[in-house]
Amino acid sequence: MLVSGPVYAEDTPPEDEEAVEQDDASDDTDSEEDMALQEPEHYKFEKDGCDFTAVFPEPPYTSKRCNEPAPGDLTRSRDCYDVVSYTQVYDMTTTVNISLSCNKSSKTAYEQYSEAVMRTTLEGMAYRNDLDDAKVGYKQYDGINMASLSGTGTTGRQSQIYVAQLWVSENSVLSVEAQLIGEARPDADKTFSEILRSITPAGTN
Repeated sequence: MLVSGPVYAEDTPPEDEEAVEQDDASDDTDSEEDMALQEPEHYKFEKDGCDFTAVFPEPPYTSKRCNEPAPGDLTRSRDCYDVVSYTQVYDMTTTVNISLSCNKSSKTAYEQYSEAVMRTTLEGMAYRNDLDDAKVGYKQYDGINMASLSGTGTTGRQSQIYVAQLWVSENSVLSVEAQLIGEARPDADKTFSEILRSITPAGTN
């Protein structure tokens, strides 16, 4: 008479144990692959002739912006440059907007970008954006001048946090504008701050 009952681990034949171990290993591999697929791909902004880099959660888009010469000024031509922009909207309540442009410069231009000039430039941006509590800071690194502006205000009917930065080396000038618009959200705050923190001289991040 055969007696049926539960099969315990010690009763499992060796070949079955190998099959179970292989299945477990396969499950681990599958979960690792799934995690890899779920991890966000980051995009590092780099440009020939630019001494600065930035990291975005995903590829930003690039557009062309042009400065028209003053009417009657025949000494200057139309000046165009690329602008790299990243926009993310969270549940139609909060928006992260960050744009930057990096253009070649020269030692002469670098010397002209004094602390006073950079502060004045950013104060003008604060005025144009009607910021309530704008603060401007200035730092010097090895061969790099950096000025930053931060403040709050409104755009349309929504509140915003506004940040602008100027990074100047002997080879290039990086300008940054960043807006966090709408309701406070931890995920939007995180994206906003991480992108700004990632902006550094090339080779340091």
